[in-house]
This record gives sequence, structure tokens and C-alpha cells, in this order.
Amino acid sequence: MQYKTKLEKQEARSFHRPVMSFHKNEKILFNRPRHVKRKHLKGKDTFGVYGNTQDLSLGDNSSVLLLEYSEEFPTIMSNFGMGSRIINYYRRKNAEDSARPKMEIGETNLLMPQDKSPFSIFGHIDPGETSPALYNGMYKAPLFTQEANNNDFIVVRNTTGVNGPSWYLRHIEHLRVVGQEFPSIDVPGPHSRKVTTAAKNRLKMISYRLLQKSRTHKIKVSAVTAHFTDSTDMQNRQKMKEFMQFDKTGKEWEMRSGEAIPDEESIRSMVKPEDVCLLESMQVGQQHLQDAGFGQGDDDAEGDAANQGRGTEQLLAPWFTTRNFLNAVQGKAMLELHGEGDPSGRGEAFSFIKTSMKGGFKAMGESVEDRLDAKKMKELGGHSYNVARQQRSYEESIRRIWDAQKQ
Repeated sequence: MQYKTKLEKQEARSFHRPVMSFHKNEKILFNRPRHVKRKHLKGKDTFGVYGNTQDLSLGDNSSVLLLEYSEEFPTIMSNFGMGSRIINYYRRKNAEDSARPKMEIGETNLLMPQDKSPFSIFGHIDPGETSPALYNGMYKAPLFTQEANNNDFIVVRNTTGVNGPSWYLRHIEHLRVVGQEFPSIDVPGPHSRKVTTAAKNRLKMISYRLLQKSRTHKIKVSAVTAHFTDSTDMQNRQKMKEFMQFDKTGKEWEMRSGEAIPDEESIRSMVKPEDVCLLESMQVGQQHLQDAGFGQGDDDAEGDAANQGRGTEQLLAPWFTTRNFLNAVQGKAMLELHGEGDPSGRGEAFSFIKTSMKGGFKAMGESVEDRLDAKKMKELGGHSYNVARQQRSYEESIRRIWDAQKQ
């Protein structure tokens, strides 16, 4: 599976919402889905089941699960061909509870009464409760069952360069709503080392693959530049010097003397599919800020001082919100929880904008004036906040928002 090194502007603006185009008077005929017998799939690994991209389409009799994201703009999205797990977390009522609920979809994971929540401090699973979740290497999110209407169908258009478009009509077997994403890894900032390292590794990957395809095992720098629309031959030539050598006779690039072209497994390990998704989320965040009128300055600087003067759009950049959440999970930061950063806009999701741990958190409906009330300050011994009271209010707000999302 190949992914673009750079999203086009329109792709970044309509992330995972591709525009469908139709020819005038185009004739559409629905084909019968391919029938694959389950017994032919037994014993096969993932690579055997999904041998080519056609096996990933909905143009066969495979089971279908539709996921509808409750967030209008999810921070991170998986790409085509990537997998996720559905885990049904069940918390036992007590040590003697031997129940193991079997859900229609997903695998069951048992939690003892004393075990921590898989959603950390931002989600609670009560004793005797089963909470499904969507899980992958980038985020975890709660899942909620939604009944599909009997008169709703999936229209599938599968296009290949050989056969052109094929059309299929499928029933909606399973429908789930994905709650707010809880990132397990941060989106890198535009100027971070992760972005620089990934760019170098992607150039290596493409160079090595071009070398593999070349009969002479030599390539021109222009062939590499064709894959990086925002770079020049001169820029790529400097980068290629780090791992290749230039043949002045043929004016081509080749592997250094004594070094062999890495095998496919080694090439693939240089940049993981999850890394590509994170880089794309970064590009989407960059494009959103540019469209909002912000420049390409030092937009990923850290620290409270750097956050002063930033607008809400800037504070909601994915490299800030993911980092804020991970720090909050570790107890190194507090989040606003509600307000302009709430993606639901109605108190059913958490705002990942960071607030000060020294009296910065305000419960919903509480104003700064309330906090500075003379009577309250006297109760707090002259301070504008009480650590224990703030923590209790913070935890109560988290529980209220989590319960509201489940309604």
C-alpha cells in the first residue's frame, strides 16, 4: 500500500471526505458481489486473506461494519488498508464474578474491580458494565451501537485502472458511532524532529524501491524528486549524499561500495503506516491554520509563555491537543474540559486545550469572579483556589462529560 508524501490543498481541506464526480449520462449497473467461501480463508494469515487491494473492497460477501465518527473533524484517521480492533471491556462486579459477556462484534477483555480504566482518567467503566472501544496504535475511542434503518444501503464504487468503475449495493449489517478519540501518541509539530526524520526516511524508501526496479540499480535524482512535489533536485541531492554515492560517469546515483539494497521488510520498517497518518494529521492542521489566516511561523513552540496570545484555532492544532491529552493522562497537565475546545459543542466531549494547574480549571458555569469572591478567598486561607477542591471539581466534570457522551 502506497500513501502520498504530501497532501494536496484540497485533500487537506476535505480530509477523508473525497469528492465524488460523475460523468454526464453515466450508466450505472450494479454487479453481484463476489462470493468468497469462508472455508477457503481458514488457516490463512492477514497477508493471505488480503492478497491485493481488491480483497479490501466491499465488492464481496464479507461482513460490513460502518463507523460514524461523532467528531466533525477527528484528529487522527486511519488510512485505507489499516486495521483496528474492537475490544469489549467488561468490569467484574466482584472477585467472584465469572461472567464473560459475548458481544456481537469484537473481543472481550475482562477488568477486575480494582483495575484502572482503559480510558485512563477520562472514561469510567462501572462494575457489571461492558464498554466497547475502537483500538489501534494511534488512539482509543468508545463505541456506541446505532441501529441502521431498513431502507438504508451502502452504494460501493470500486475503481481500478484495468476494469474501470464497478458498482455494488450492500446492506448495512453493523453500524457503530465512534466517540471522542483519546490519542495514544502525539501528532508531531510542523518543525519537529519527527517530521524531519520521517521525511529523510521516506526519501530513503523511495530511492531504495527505485533502485530495486532499475535493471542497472542506478537512478537519477529527478526520478526521486517526482515523488516529492514540494522539493527540488538540489535539495534531494544533498539528502541522497547521506546514504548513496554519485556516479559521475553516468551521472546517476547508486548504493555505496560494499552496501546492498535493503530488503522489502527493512524498507517498510523505515516509516510505519501510523507515522504516515500522524504526518497527514499535521498537514491537515497546518492547512486549517493557513486557511484561518495564520502564517507558518513558530506555530509548534511549547510552554505557557508561547501559548499566551494564541487564539483558539491555534490552540486546537493537533500537535497541541494530542500532547496536552497525553500530559494530562500522566498528571503533568490539566485540560479545560469544556468551552470552545469541546468538539461536540454541547458538553458531550472534552476540550483538550491546556489550562494552568494552579487554579486555572473552572467548572462549567463558574466564572473568574466566582473564584475571587472575598468570602471564598477567606475560606481558602487567602488563596484563589484550593488544590483538593479543584481536583474534585476536575474529576466530577470529567465524569459528567463522559456520562453525557454515553447518553
